[in-house]
Amino acid sequence: MKYLSLRRPYAELILQRRKTIELRNWNTRFREPLPIHSSDKVEKDACLHFRLGPELLPRRAVV
Repeated sequence: MKYLSLRRPYAELILQRRKTIELRNWNTRFREPLPIHSSDKVEKDACLHFRLGPELLPRRAVV
């Protein structure tokens, strides 16, 4: 199964529809529903910028 793995807070931002574009270098002919995986790594600067608490965001989970 394919899934899109993102660092926190970007997975949450996609769920909130505040992030609408994600660029990757793999084949884009994939047109099925794509689960989003929230990784264990966190980008603290981005959390502060978007006012999201990194400790409250799901980690190591398919969201």
